[in-house]
Amino acid sequence: MNAGRDASSTVIVIDDHPLCAAAVSAALARRNPQYETLSCGSLKELSAILPDPASVVLVLLDLMLPDATGMSGVRAVRALLPDVPICVISSRTDTATIRQAIAQDIVGFLPKTLAFDQMTDALGRVLNGEAVFPRLAKTLTEDSGPLSPAEQRIMQALSLGLPNKQIAFDLGLAESTVKSHLARIFAKLHVTNRSQAILAYEAAIAEEDA
Repeated sequence: MNAGRDASSTVIVIDDHPLCAAAVSAALARRNPQYETLSCGSLKELSAILPDPASVVLVLLDLMLPDATGMSGVRAVRALLPDVPICVISSRTDTATIRQAIAQDIVGFLPKTLAFDQMTDALGRVLNGEAVFPRLAKTLTEDSGPLSPAEQRIMQALSLGLPNKQIAFDLGLAESTVKSHLARIFAKLHVTNRSQAILAYEAAIAEEDA
């Protein structure tokens, strides 16, 4: 773990392949040096070194671990860090796996086959609150249904131009929870940023009123 940075901005990388974990940490550091990275190779190791949950802003999770496979890993991490957004980084990019991951309300799904610069860009976008999924995943969210009441409240606040911190305060949520909701909203609306989400949301409202 790198030292000397703001302990309230920690990203946890969970991957039992040291080279993969190191590459992800390096990609993160290139564009986002303000974040401290904490790497571990299993859920058991995560439990042993678990930092203050309030200090963690994102978990980057491999789906194939010694003590968890597939979505069980996502659920286990969420049990330990219920308010922290989870982004999957995996060599498994088949349609079924991506669909299952999206159903777990993750904030992103990054293939391990991404080039270093692509990984760097994708991680930066995730940390900026964007939903980042493979292109083929756009068709997987078509049956995800309309926005939930909680998501609608967040979109209403977003349309007012409020930042995540203010939205969290107004709605009585953790800021990380707001980010998780936004990622799910982006996936449902098939957009990748706040401006696109607002346009899509307002267009949907206008269509309903017409």
